[in-house]
Amino acid sequence: MKSTTILTFFILFVISTYGQSDNWKYLEQKPPTSEPEIFAPGIISTQDYQELGILFSSDSKEIYFGRRGNFNERRFDYEAFMCIKYVNNTWSQPQLLLSKGIAGTTFSPDGYRLYFGKNYIEKTDTGWSKEIKQLGSPFEDWGVVRSSISLNGTFYFENRFRGEYKKGQAGTYYSKLIDGKYIEPVFLVKGSHPFIALDESYLIFDLEGEQGCGSSDLYIIFKKKDAPF
Repeated sequence: MKSTTILTFFILFVISTYGQSDNWKYLEQKPPTSEPEIFAPGIISTQDYQELGILFSSDSKEIYFGRRGNFNERRFDYEAFMCIKYVNNTWSQPQLLLSKGIAGTTFSPDGYRLYFGKNYIEKTDTGWSKEIKQLGSPFEDWGVVRSSISLNGTFYFENRFRGEYKKGQAGTYYSKLIDGKYIEPVFLVKGSHPFIALDESYLIFDLEGEQGCGSSDLYIIFKKKDAPF
């Protein structure tokens, strides 16, 4: 009788464990399909604001996104970078993390740095630090907008002319990390919003081109073995 009870409990445990839905990853929405849908309406996607630049932590238990509103005279009066967390089987309400960096924010490969432009914050045992640090040399004179970092630390970024930042030309650059320091950026491709694979096997970017579909289109280039893109 005892062995039967243990076996029954084990079967129920296996069923409950492997039968659990992954819907919690999508804020209790149904898993995505090939058809685009508004994500988390009323929680992340709202009628009153414009949400953009969404990021997911590696364990899917933290979601970060930008929010802006009150468009007035070609600018937004309100900008914020928000975070929601999955704790005790429940998603929290969106909380303010930053009041800047809402469009070009990205994680470091280990998830312990959050980059926005030429600035970043670091994650500690108690959460994200309030101290905003700068990349420093050699990026002072570059118009870093959006970045993406490979596993070996190479820093890919979009260079955009803004105000006093007029170095190089507009497009995507990369800077290698050598002996703990970044070297002078090198031009890679005329494109925006780069996303580099962790192993640097491919790069995705957007570009307005004659062969495109009218506006900005997504392109991908692949890196050949022991050769540049």
